[in-house]
Order: sequence, then C-alpha cells, then structure tokens
Amino acid sequence: MKNNKKEKVIPREDYIPWDECFMRIANTIAERSKDPSTQAGAVVVDKNNVVVGLGYNGLPRGVKTNDFPWERNGEFLKTKYPYICHAEENAIYNANKSVKNCKIYCNLFPCNECAKVIIQTGIKEIIFESDKYHNDNPYVASRKLLDASGIKYHQYISNIYSNKENQKLDNKIILGLTGLIGSGKGSSAEYLIKKYKVDYFSFSNILLEIIREMGLKNIRENHQKLSTSLRNKFGQDIISQGILKKVMNSRKKIIVLEAIRRKEDLSSFSDFPTYLIYINGGSPKQRFERIKKREERNEDLTKSWEKFKKEGLKETEKSISGLLKLSDFVIDNTKSLKNLENNLDKMIGKIKNDFKSMFK
Repeated sequence: MKNNKKEKVIPREDYIPWDECFMRIANTIAERSKDPSTQAGAVVVDKNNVVVGLGYNGLPRGVKTNDFPWERNGEFLKTKYPYICHAEENAIYNANKSVKNCKIYCNLFPCNECAKVIIQTGIKEIIFESDKYHNDNPYVASRKLLDASGIKYHQYISNIYSNKENQKLDNKIILGLTGLIGSGKGSSAEYLIKKYKVDYFSFSNILLEIIREMGLKNIRENHQKLSTSLRNKFGQDIISQGILKKVMNSRKKIIVLEAIRRKEDLSSFSDFPTYLIYINGGSPKQRFERIKKREERNEDLTKSWEKFKKEGLKETEKSISGLLKLSDFVIDNTKSLKNLENNLDKMIGKIKNDFKSMFK
C-alpha cells in the first residue's frame, strides 16, 4: 500500500543575521561611489529592521563629477575633501522618514563631521566594519563626541569576503608591531598608514571596545585583566582570531597589526607571509615622555613616573622582551621622528624587494 503522507517542509536555518545583511548592503551601495581611492557606503535602519536610507560618498547632487578634483594630497582646495559628501551624511539626507532612534551601518568608521550629523539627527547606534583611520584626528574627535553623547558603536565584519577558499592568501603581508610601553608602536603604525596606505588593526583597540561596552574605566589594569580573562577562557589566540576575520576581509596588500604581546598573537596568521617588528623606544624616561602625548590610550600611566616605571618593569619581565629575539626587524626609535620614519622606509623597501611580484 502506497504511503501518501508528505514530508513536512521546514524553514531553513542557515539564513544570514541582520548585521550581516545590512553590512553587505553598505558594501554594495559603496560600489556606486566614483571616488577612485575610497568607496564608502552606509545604511540607516529603523527598529523594525527596515531600511530607511542609503548613501555612498560622492559630490552633492547636480555637481558634475569631472568639475572637481579627486586628489587626496596637495592644497586643500585642490583635493576632494572640501567637496565630498560622506556616505553617512547621504544616507541620512536620503532617508524617507525620521532617523531618530535608528541604527546606521557603515563600511568605514564615521569621521567627526559625520558623527555630528549622526548625533544631531538622533541615531542611537553605529555598526561599522573598518576602523583603518583609528588614530587620525577626525576619528579620535569622532569617538570623543560619540562617547560624550552616549551613542553606542561597535565593529562588525561582513562574512562576504571571509571564506578562505575564496581568498588568495599570498596577496597579503602581515606586519606585527611589538615593543614596550611608549616605544612608538602607534607612531609607526600611523606613518605606515599615511605613506603606504596599509590596513591597520590593533589588539588594544579590540580590548578598548569591550571595556567601553562593559562601562569600565580605560586604564591599563583593566586592559590587562580583560586580556588575561579572555585568553584563559577562550585560548591564547582568541583576540588574533577576531582580527583574522578582518584581515581576510581587507583588500590591502600590507596589513599592520599593532600591540603584539605574545608569539601566539601571530599564530592565527601563519597562512600569510608574516614579519614581527620590534620597536626599540629607548630608555624608560624617553618612553614615559612619549606616552604623555598619547593620553587617550594611557590615561593612568601619564600621571605618575613611579607607576610608569613599575608597569615598565613588569612588562619587561613578561613576554614582550622575549619577542625581541623572535623579531624579523628591530626599528630604532631613540632619536627623531624623521629617523624612525627613515628606518620604517628601509624596512618596507626590504619587504617589497622580497615580494617583487606583489608590488609590480
């Protein structure tokens, strides 16, 4: 006898989450941009996960594309910067209703000008993908404004490019920066970003985001406790695994990873050509004077020379000093900033020579 009972059809469970959906939309709308160097996209979404606005970076409506410059460098009025509307601004301007209490998804962290528009229009949350300009002044100012206004922000990396099978693992070079407190890792990263247009990810910045989400004070002790807790609970490579996803999504040839503290931090990147770079920042006094200029990240260490010496000794006794023996390059930062930059230029020249086919 035939069994005519039909098998019950059930809904599939491998659908993408909302964050993935909207970040893909942001990356897609970014492809509409005519900007030859940076394609940014943004999506405004209401509480019901309905898209209310889309935008990408470009000139204002009615302005002809070829009538204005697209250069990044040179005299201000001869560059693109005075004339371009950013993706976040356009997404808000294009919204079909009020954006109050909405979320905005951006493939780049918003600058200070966009932060002001976001705050003034009542958007409550920012989800961004890339934070490659983290240390540039407009983005430092942006975080200060957003923190003061109570607007939440966190990073989400789209899975669209993260499948290893679809990636060329030999088209990226990893530069891991390490060194003692105040050695100049941040200054080195800033120079490499500015001159060589590298992509940049920081172990410290990931911890800082979590600390802010938890409502904790941005002091070194909290960074150390959180790092230890995460590593003990989820494995020594937990932070580097999170950064790996971002690296896989990057389209840059050179990736700079700042604040390497253990050899395990680079274990997740074994599929890529990887260089460990030790920044020699000089004496404790030199390093103390250097971090006094970077209060945002070291607010508890700039106040006391005694505390800095104590933290410096603890760090020396731990794993960072051991990384000196494992490093591929030791960059001297005991003299002028220009000397540091020259040493970094020589290093990049050597690396490019080792991988000539990548930089034709």
